[in-house]
Amino acid sequence: MGEDLQVALVTWFGDDLELLVKMLAGEVQSARELTRLVSDRQRKASFHLEFTDGRQFKARRYRTAAAISSAVALSPLLAALPFSRVLVNRGLVALEQWIEGTPLSPAAVSAEQARAAGALLGRIHCIADLPTDLPAQMPAGNWYADNIGAHLQELVAAGALTASVAARLHRAASANRPERLDRGLVHGDFCADNIVVDGSGGLFVVDNESLQLAALDYDLARCWARWPMSESQRIAFAEGYRGFRGLGAFAAHATFWAIQALSQSIAVHLRHNKPCEAALAALRQIGCEPGTARWPELSALP
Repeated sequence: MGEDLQVALVTWFGDDLELLVKMLAGEVQSARELTRLVSDRQRKASFHLEFTDGRQFKARRYRTAAAISSAVALSPLLAALPFSRVLVNRGLVALEQWIEGTPLSPAAVSAEQARAAGALLGRIHCIADLPTDLPAQMPAGNWYADNIGAHLQELVAAGALTASVAARLHRAASANRPERLDRGLVHGDFCADNIVVDGSGGLFVVDNESLQLAALDYDLARCWARWPMSESQRIAFAEGYRGFRGLGAFAAHATFWAIQALSQSIAVHLRHNKPCEAALAALRQIGCEPGTARWPELSALP
């Protein structure tokens, strides 16, 4: 392993990684950087590790203690599903399963794969046996509305939205706010970027650091915003999802959830200087016609 990678591992994982490797009775032979993200709000990274005995793992530095605590507590609920899981952890560092596969290309997702992905998210949202000490951690109903307001203010401060458009968006969100929220286990970042096609041709979700308890439609909205699909792909995804949970409530409050997901996604992208033109255009369009969710993909909903 090169000196630069050794320095990177120490920089990101400190002594915690060395202790976790010892817990698994291994020795790191090679490492490859997968992701690295630094901002004034969070610091996270992941590396692919291969041990001298051939075993492979993903080493991940979580952004916060709350995030790793949530992932460790909730990932066992997905034991029967194709989701990678935390194996050992210490501090902000975890060693997770390494799943060999081909990254799912958003542009090449077949109808069958889109349907299977929708079913996977639907199955997560149907999990009912939650740890008894965790439901209290779910955000209160007004958190989502407050979250929208905070992100819109951030976009105005960044020059991405005018104050008048932000005000119209805030009024539209308030007018379409759901009175009741279905809460449960959510993935937090369900999209093609975090899915691989494994050796059997099935889908395997490999990035589950955002597992949490929250509003189910919040999770669906984040997926809608993070995963650009064609109309046929979106229809297939919706068919798979509806096999486990209906989409009526989500569709009825589409404007609220569109503003929620898009404003949050844009704010995160701007913090990291990442492009977000398509999402910003969609959000501005909603602001120009308050009360109208301009997500073409919503045509796939009943």
